[in-house]
Amino acid sequence: MEIYKRENICCDNEKNILETTDGSFVCVNCAKVQDMVCFGNLVNSYNDVKIDPILSEFCHRLQIDTCTQSRANEIYFTAITSFPSLRKLILKSTAIYIASKKNSEPRTMKEISSATGVDIKQIGEYERIICKDYYPTNSNDYVNRFGVKLKLTYKEIRIIEQEILKSLKCTQIQNPVLHCAIYLYKFMHESPNCLIRIQETTGIPTSTLKNAYKKEFRVKSNLTNQF
Repeated sequence: MEIYKRENICCDNEKNILETTDGSFVCVNCAKVQDMVCFGNLVNSYNDVKIDPILSEFCHRLQIDTCTQSRANEIYFTAITSFPSLRKLILKSTAIYIASKKNSEPRTMKEISSATGVDIKQIGEYERIICKDYYPTNSNDYVNRFGVKLKLTYKEIRIIEQEILKSLKCTQIQNPVLHCAIYLYKFMHESPNCLIRIQETTGIPTSTLKNAYKKEFRVKSNLTNQF
């Protein structure tokens, strides 16, 4: 187990951080190089932040940022103290799932399951055990990451986000990942193999996506006809 002391408090101050030409960030006081901007979001309740190497490897596979990784470690070590009989591998996967939602950088259970080998049902079961609060996600939380994987442009991703925002008041789709996938499909439906590509990116089966798409826009059509 490794312990990293938070001695470089200067790095938490945004004014001390300079972005370099290669996209990394450097503290002008201590010259520490960071892979992303991360101000004041690290664990503040402890002087020492414990880092679990296996959890860190999972976060690396999932391309999870440093702040979310720190929060996942906090959740994991708190839970393992409160629930010592729980299986550690499942607990690490669940901690990542909860932390990513809390930091508005959610990963789907299927994504985490693929990275850690833990069954989706076990992640859901452990979430109910260790998490007292519910952290709902929004469909737009997924658009940017899925859009990048699908090689959409910045402008195209913003258009999809606006479409989702407009739909939130009348949609009957409760699953935010599925709701996001519907609007990706609406935008990309003329692209070759778009259903397969969206399934591979979001984890939503093509049959589920097509049925939800019909339901979403049939409801909207009915609402429009009422006025």
